[in-house]
Amino acid sequence: METKRRIFFDLDCTLYNTGWLMADLRKDILKLGYPAELIDAGFDQLNDVGYSLEGHLRLLGHPEDDIPDRANELQFHLSYGQKYLMPGVVDGLVLLKVASELHLLTFGYQLYQRAKFAGLKELAGTVFADAHFVWKGETKGEVIARFGRETETWFLDDSPQHLEDACQKAPWIKAVRIMWPDFNPRPHFGDHIRWDVVRNFEEFIALVKRNM
Repeated sequence: METKRRIFFDLDCTLYNTGWLMADLRKDILKLGYPAELIDAGFDQLNDVGYSLEGHLRLLGHPEDDIPDRANELQFHLSYGQKYLMPGVVDGLVLLKVASELHLLTFGYQLYQRAKFAGLKELAGTVFADAHFVWKGETKGEVIARFGRETETWFLDDSPQHLEDACQKAPWIKAVRIMWPDFNPRPHFGDHIRWDVVRNFEEFIALVKRNM
């Protein structure tokens, strides 16, 4: 059956409340005896370049020979990804899947992002047609552009940077910024000029329906 619509979804701070996950990781890393300010600085330093548990422990100066075991212990949080999903995401994706081909499109250190995706047990193997893990050497816009313009294409992300890239590389897409109140709540100069803005998943579904 011909695909009526293709939708690419960012993961962190779009479908997934990454702040909740970071809070759980932070509690466990604090138990290792590291100061809170150093832990927070590690999150900030790594998030833009590709976060990993091993990289975070290494920044903290944790003994190298103990990093694999400690990272493995911390990674159990990723196995319970369903609890970190934003409100309305599961039901909304199932609804959209009826008439759309859904793709995950996430940026970050690939092993870490794949582990997070695998933890979304109700979604990873059933709702998404494919998952794309972008890190070094490729952008989200380039992934979207490879699929071409023949099918109506949407892209939902919280990051103006990734939306700008996608609009440049694939100018035919319908780009949407999700501005959850707890993440990037401030307006951006591209809002309503290069992309629409929604504040929750229900608003995104309503926007897609209005354009059907």
